[in-house]
Amino acid sequence: MESLSPRLLALLSLVPEGIDSFADIGSDHAFLSRRILEEGKARKGFAVENKEGPYGRTREALRGVRGACPLLGDGLSPLPEPVDLLILAGMGGGLIGRILLQEEEKAGSCSYLLLDPHGEEGMAFEACASLGFSPLREEIVLERGHFYRLTLLGKGEWKPKREDALLGPILRRERPPLWGKYVLHKAEGIEPLLENESIPSSRKKELLEEFAIYKEALEG
Repeated sequence: MESLSPRLLALLSLVPEGIDSFADIGSDHAFLSRRILEEGKARKGFAVENKEGPYGRTREALRGVRGACPLLGDGLSPLPEPVDLLILAGMGGGLIGRILLQEEEKAGSCSYLLLDPHGEEGMAFEACASLGFSPLREEIVLERGHFYRLTLLGKGEWKPKREDALLGPILRRERPPLWGKYVLHKAEGIEPLLENESIPSSRKKELLEEFAIYKEALEG
C-alpha cells in the first residue's frame, strides 16, 4: 500500500464516516483517492484531472481499484452524478472558490466539502458559505517546513469573519499544539513585506491589520 505524506494522512482522517461517494478535484496522482477506496471509506470515487498527462497518471494509479472512476475535465463539470463529499486540496483558495461557484448546483448538492487551500483561504470560505456550508473540523499539518490548514465543512449557515480566513474558524477556538507555531510563522512572514517601500498603501494597510490579528492571537 502506497505510503501517504502527513498532509494526505490528515486529509484522509477528515473524510467523514458513512459517505457513499466522493470526488477529488485535481487528484494529484490519486494517492488520496486510492486510499479512501482501499480502506472502504467510500464505495465510489471520482478522481478528476484537467490535463492529459496527470489524467493518464491517475488512470494508471487507480487501475484495478474497485469503485475508482478517473475523469478528464475542468472542475466539477465532468461529474456524471451527485457525490457526498467534494475534495479540493493543494490549490489556491481563489481557484477553489471559482470551481465551486462555476457549478453551484453540483457543489451545493454535496453533503461535505474537504478543503486544503494554499493561500486565499477567505475566498474559498466565502464561496463555501454562499453555498450553505459551515466548518465542522480543522487540522494544521507541518510537512517539510510548510504549514497546511485543512477544513471539513458540512451543511449549515455561516458568515466567515476575517479572523476565520487568517486563523481558522475552529482552530482559533481550539488552539491545537501546532496553532501557536502556525500563527507565529504567519506573523513573521508579514514583517519583511512591511519593510518594502514599494508596496501600495492600501496593501500595506491590509498587512498591518493582518499583523495585528496575528499578534493579538499570540497574546491571547
